[in-house]
Amino acid sequence: MRIVLIAAALAAGCVAPTDPIGRDRLGQEATLAHGVWSDGASISVAAKLKPHYGRIAVCGAWAVDRGSALTDSFHDRIIDAGLVRVDGRVVAQGLRFMRQAADRRELTDGVANCVVTDQPWEARLADTQPVLRLPRQVFGGGTGSDEQRLVFRQIAANEEVLLWRKS
Repeated sequence: MRIVLIAAALAAGCVAPTDPIGRDRLGQEATLAHGVWSDGASISVAAKLKPHYGRIAVCGAWAVDRGSALTDSFHDRIIDAGLVRVDGRVVAQGLRFMRQAADRRELTDGVANCVVTDQPWEARLADTQPVLRLPRQVFGGGTGSDEQRLVFRQIAANEEVLLWRKS
């Protein structure tokens, strides 16, 4: 038990804390990430970086592109597990701060929530795109279970284009 608590404390210390600082428009320069469920439902996330009093601020929004009765109750878990990286380091873990947009079109055209991290802003970051990560997750379908197994995975940009051509 003591080892678990120590591991949890160390893991919590590895991620920059975030404080809300308001809202901003993402615009076309936002980084996009997409993920799909094994039943065809999908989620998109958009984010951008900006300076805020010498620290890195992350602004973002997410939307359910295609929902399903099976996956609707699991979207928050995907967003909670998501993270934002800059130069290989995690600057925000857990994307619940992000605003849920009504649909995918609203991601870059709409308003996003912003948080400030404890990571320093550097001028070179003005041209840096954040890396968004939506970890693979599996829900349900355990051994001997009648429950359907749902798998979520992030997809590459070229897969995303193919996904939308099919619809």
